[in-house]
Amino acid sequence: MVRPRLSSKTGIRQKWTQLEFDRKCEIFIAGIGLLFAAVLTCVTTFQLSQMKEQTQAMKDQLDQMKSGDVETKIIAESAKLQADNTKKLAELSSSQIEQLRAGVEESHKMAAASQESINLARESFRLDMRAWVGPKYYNLKVFQAGKPITVEVGFTNTGKTPARNFSAFVVIHPSEKHLSEGEMVKIFSQYGKLQQKSDVVFRSEEKSITVSTSDIANDQTVEMVKSKQLFIYVFGELAYDDVFNNRHSTKFCGYYPSAKDRSFNICRDHNGVN
Repeated sequence: MVRPRLSSKTGIRQKWTQLEFDRKCEIFIAGIGLLFAAVLTCVTTFQLSQMKEQTQAMKDQLDQMKSGDVETKIIAESAKLQADNTKKLAELSSSQIEQLRAGVEESHKMAAASQESINLARESFRLDMRAWVGPKYYNLKVFQAGKPITVEVGFTNTGKTPARNFSAFVVIHPSEKHLSEGEMVKIFSQYGKLQQKSDVVFRSEEKSITVSTSDIANDQTVEMVKSKQLFIYVFGELAYDDVFNNRHSTKFCGYYPSAKDRSFNICRDHNGVN
């Protein structure tokens, strides 16, 4: 006899009804555990997925940060290289500026030296070519009682070019002592007067000036001069222009008699040219 087959649902229901209560509780609890495990697995899976996404995002950020660090490093290195090049260029420019400044200073020195050489050459040329007018001799022409003491002063141009606008101031002054420069200047300012004026004194040309005392000499005067108790001073100044339009002057002074003989001696002071 064939036993009829039960459906699956009927079989499960029969088996369930045949189970003891404890067994049913265990199955129930196991089911709840499985359900809880399934839920927990879903939650955990979701959390892991979220964590994975966050981790991936953090990794992407980290990669971006690393990429940014690399770019920043590259930019920093490039900036440093550019700064170094700029510094080197600045140092090179500074060095070139210093060299240029040194070159300019050296050029200025060379120009100044050249100008000084030119000035010296010009001055040397002018000194060589200018007129030089000065005294040539002193001659006691008249020296006797009853007449004024008369002295002739000769002068000449020893330069290579003419002297222009020439003028001569001469003083004759008897003195019982030798005169100092200051005393001669004072006497000259009181008694000096224009004795001769000439437009031109040519090269090697000689001219003379004759001056006399305002007082007539007597026997005592003559004896005092001969005994060197009285000296006859003749001094003055010559003035003229050279061909370079520079004004010059010559101071001159002589006295009679000299210490050695009866001739004129050149004074220690008031003699010079410019």
